[in-house]
Amino acid sequence: MKRVLLIFFVLLSCLGLSQNTIEGVIKSGNNPVPYAKVILSPTEKGVISDEDGRFSFSNVEKGQYEIKVTSVGFKDFRMTIDVRKDFEPLQIE
Repeated sequence: MKRVLLIFFVLLSCLGLSQNTIEGVIKSGNNPVPYAKVILSPTEKGVISDEDGRFSFSNVEKGQYEIKVTSVGFKDFRMTIDVRKDFEPLQIE
């Protein structure tokens, strides 16, 4: 099975409101993973990464969420994140 997915998350505040944007890039090693399914639980919002492995969720309220990533040929990936105003960039391998 291919290497575990590498995900970069960056959480940005949007115009000082209580809602945020979660953006990320899904990679395996140095290669992007295009068209991976990314789900934000418990909202069950889902997106598909683009050809460069990038994805984005907008209008995310503060709180704790689980990111689930699936892609054909890769192990499923799950990670819990805490969305808050002072969220630091996070790198997961």
